Amino acid sequence: GQWKGLSAGGCGNYKDSYKHNPIYQINLERSGPLLIELRGSRQYSVGFEMVTVSTVGDPGPAALQKKSSGDYRCGFSYMEVDHVPAGIYNIIPTTFLPKQEGPFFLDFGSTSPLKVSQLQ
Repeated sequence: GQWKGLSAGGCGNYKDSYKHNPIYQINLERSGPLLIELRGSRQYSVGFEMVTVSTVGDPGPAALQKKSSGDYRCGFSYMEVDHVPAGIYNIIPTTFLPKQEGPFFLDFGSTSPLKVSQLQ
């Protein structure tokens, strides 16, 4: 994907522009581990959020509403979750500051089948 124009919205600190960032949706068919990697330009600090849209059944103690990749890091960010309940999740890749344009790669890995689509 890429951050360009309006879609270079920056992190959640920038409420007005954050909502324009790219959004990817993953559908995890079965509960299991999930690895998400974001690679962008080394000149920008990058990160992402994973937001639960819906889960299949009661996720119990493994439930998560929103999870961050942690501190923004230069050019690379990742998240590894041992147990993600089956369901639908939105992934929002961002640069720390708005108006930082450039391409990025967003990769997903899991032992459970998953489908990925771009929402915006």
